[in-house]
Amino acid sequence: KSWWGVMHGAFSQEYWVIVTNGYLEITGDVESCGALKSVSLQQFIITAGNSDCWDGAFQYHTCCLSDASSKTCFPEHLASVGFTFTNCCRRQSNSNLLISIPVLRHSPRGCVPPYCQTACLGHGPEYYRQLPSWIEEVPLPDPLECDGIKLWPVTYSVPSQFLVECIPAKSADFAFVKPGDSATYIFGDDAPEYFRNYREALFATTMTKGGADCARHTEILASGTVPYFQGLPGVPEHTMAHHHRELLERAIGLPGVHPGVLDGTKFDPSAWLEVASSMLQWTTHRLTTEAMARYVLGVLGQSESAFSSLRILYIWHNPPMPLFLLHGLREVLRPEHVVDVPRHPGFYEPAAWPAGHGSRPPADTSSPRGG
Repeated sequence: KSWWGVMHGAFSQEYWVIVTNGYLEITGDVESCGALKSVSLQQFIITAGNSDCWDGAFQYHTCCLSDASSKTCFPEHLASVGFTFTNCCRRQSNSNLLISIPVLRHSPRGCVPPYCQTACLGHGPEYYRQLPSWIEEVPLPDPLECDGIKLWPVTYSVPSQFLVECIPAKSADFAFVKPGDSATYIFGDDAPEYFRNYREALFATTMTKGGADCARHTEILASGTVPYFQGLPGVPEHTMAHHHRELLERAIGLPGVHPGVLDGTKFDPSAWLEVASSMLQWTTHRLTTEAMARYVLGVLGQSESAFSSLRILYIWHNPPMPLFLLHGLREVLRPEHVVDVPRHPGFYEPAAWPAGHGSRPPADTSSPRGG
């Protein structure tokens, strides 16, 4: 227990913590302390009180570490010349506010505990719902032309149901999952835990594996986390055409950030928040399955006024990328108007058992996965 918490009722609805090295985690009891409204990081030039007070027997370690010694060192008749506990032991001048990030209360659109996000860093959901002018000004990807044939690019996208509404509170520097390291592939089919692992981290590692574009990039972005893209300079110019290449480059160039490692002495939280917020804005308006479907329909010359009656036969193979576009088309158009061939049963929710709820036969327990 820090002695600062018991000395002279020092705090009045604030917490002060002195950290010489390492990392800091702040936790609180909402019922006793109230909701956390902001997280501030301040650098103190003088960390051991006011050195002008000390001479001979009067030193910081003899006068400032207990209530009894403070009464001996700071008699009332010396208060007029500034020789007080507050001035000598808690000097707060010559300090530099490094960063202050607001923490907003958030009620998500739907979640199952313990996967509920209850706070937003920096901006609330409305900030991300509004289409910003800087995104409107970025043109949609143009086609490549080969022998007179135009090839329009699509990339992996993410269902909006997986998209966070704002930047979640963070408790880790890098996400546990590291592509290429099978020892970190611990989540299996547990999607809620997999996405929570990403949401709780400032950064998540991603890279080119089977191809430069993959679902992992958009899963990280949709979690309100900044992807650290190893090998990004080697990704061809026209690959990942719907991503914001400049933002991805800014992320790997943030001070103090290295592959899987964060140097707290150089890391700039305000710069990180600016990049993270811009990335979530971009993902919300350019990288959802709905956004990709609207792009494809626009290329085909279909206006939104025709969406209610448009019918599509979706012929495809080689999942999973076509599944994302199929999902977007069924979200933008009427689902019954989008027919996929061949039909991929794993894409759809299981059909209801004909005899009604509770009548489905028990699972085959002889199978390792329970049937």
